[in-house]
Amino acid sequence: MDRPPPINLNRIAQELRLSKLQIGNTLGLLDAGNTVPFITRYRKEVTGNLDEEKIREIQSRTAYLRQLADRKMTILRTLKAQGKLTKQLNSQIEQANTAKRLEDLYLPYKPKKLTLATTAKKNGFETLANQVWDMETTVSDLEQTASQYVQNLHRRFSIEEVLVGVGHILAERISELPEIRDILRTLLWKLGSLVTSRADIPEKEGADYQDYFDYSESLTSIP
Repeated sequence: MDRPPPINLNRIAQELRLSKLQIGNTLGLLDAGNTVPFITRYRKEVTGNLDEEKIREIQSRTAYLRQLADRKMTILRTLKAQGKLTKQLNSQIEQANTAKRLEDLYLPYKPKKLTLATTAKKNGFETLANQVWDMETTVSDLEQTASQYVQNLHRRFSIEEVLVGVGHILAERISELPEIRDILRTLLWKLGSLVTSRADIPEKEGADYQDYFDYSESLTSIP
């Protein structure tokens, strides 16, 4: 049987405001297969008189952190095999403290389904997209640069097609930046709303839900 991934007991102790000894002892009992009710009733001297609620908190938080640690190892192995694991990326992954942050970091390297950006890359627009991304002086006049770029492509594209394709590549790249995703996620929860409206149904149907035929509520106020 594989050992569970190592976790930081000090971190859990600080989060739950318990001692490291209580966390370690309780975790040892749980890992040995003891149930929460059994530990609560018969192992008080080991856990320091923790009640069932605290023991379940330890159980839940530990499970989450172990899953996170396991996912980190999987992602690190995948990136290493792809030859894309840099020291900076390795450090960022190791320090990720939530599953969302971890998946945001992995997103740019994750195998993708066919998107408008991947189609644009296949059409050969990525070089120009990189020049725009790096703000090279050679692309100060984008339309002129694109017109010269079109002449070097194997297939014939219009300037507009090239610029739209470049836009798709840049949009996908921006959407995959962890910093941008963090900002947007925070803004969404602060400023977003849940909005519902009446579907195209017969007049007398859905009467039980008429309060939500034209309804809006801020995400911050939803129970």
